[in-house]
Amino acid sequence: MLTSDDVYIAYQTAGAGPVDLVRQPDSPGNIDMEWEVLAVRTLLTALASFGRVILHDHRGIGLSSRNVDVPGRHVQRIPCVARPS
Repeated sequence: MLTSDDVYIAYQTAGAGPVDLVRQPDSPGNIDMEWEVLAVRTLLTALASFGRVILHDHRGIGLSSRNVDVPGRHVQRIPCVARPS
């Protein structure tokens, strides 16, 4: 997903259903690595059983664009990432 200032934000979706659930990680990391932690994988799998789980990397971290400025107020936030395409 590209933000309004052309920064790529890496994201994944898992599951399907009437509810969209956005996982906001406590600390910056990598969305692919989230699945490596048994407790997190168990949680994500359970959530994906009844809704669409949306995972994302922080701006400038993980699989998202690197070496980017801190976002200003004009930059898109999570609700824009969560919109189905």
